[in-house]
Amino acid sequence: MKKFSIKLVMLALALVLGLAFVGCGSEPEPEEPGILRITNIPSEFNGKYVLFRYADGNTGQTMIWGSHTTSWRNVNLAQITNGSVDIPLKTAQGLTYDGTETLITRQTDTQALFLFLYIFNSSPIPDLNAEVAQALALGYFPTISFVNGRATVSYLTFNRQR
Repeated sequence: MKKFSIKLVMLALALVLGLAFVGCGSEPEPEEPGILRITNIPSEFNGKYVLFRYADGNTGQTMIWGSHTTSWRNVNLAQITNGSVDIPLKTAQGLTYDGTETLITRQTDTQALFLFLYIFNSSPIPDLNAEVAQALALGYFPTISFVNGRATVSYLTFNRQR
């Protein structure tokens, strides 16, 4: 009977310890800043590549790049898979974008700001200035709201120009 009691105590102790470890849930990993997720992209663009750019239309100055590089030359782009893409965002200075703001495409007498999106057949793009004419699709989003440098937007809100 004594052996049975010891086994029962050991079993109870194992059960208590096991439940204690199961009850200790790990906290979810914080999401990294600097990602624009575009969803609902038509299947015809699966396997293609995208570039996102937030730019001042008056000066041509880019404030936010959506690619793996922040240059007009040898631009490495994110690939569309299963109708969506996660685009890494960098500031013009090459830093990860981490803003919490709503960016708006607007054109007034004094200001023109655009949330451009380009879709290309391949990556990298040797010279973006020369390749923009070769984009399969291009246009802009009216608004994108970011929280800690992250946003999700649907292609269905994209104003396609070509």
